[in-house]
Amino acid sequence: MTYPNFPYPPGTPLIASHVDVLAYHESFASHYNLTPYIRFNHTVLRASWEGDAGAGRWNVRVGVGHEGN
Repeated sequence: MTYPNFPYPPGTPLIASHVDVLAYHESFASHYNLTPYIRFNHTVLRASWEGDAGAGRWNVRVGVGHEGN
C-alpha cells in the first residue's frame, strides 16, 4: 500500500489505521508539492486517457460538490 520509493514511516503498524493512511497520503502530497492540485468536495464526472502506453495525458472532467447532494 505504498508509493514506490516512499515507504511508511518507521513504527507504522503492519495493518495501518485510517489515521496512519491519511498521514501517509498527506506526507506524500506535501513532499511532492501536490497539495495545490488536490480539490476536495468535487465529483469526477469523466476520466479518460488520451494517447498510448508510451505517452499521453489524462482528460478529467470534474463538477463542484458531490453529485446527488
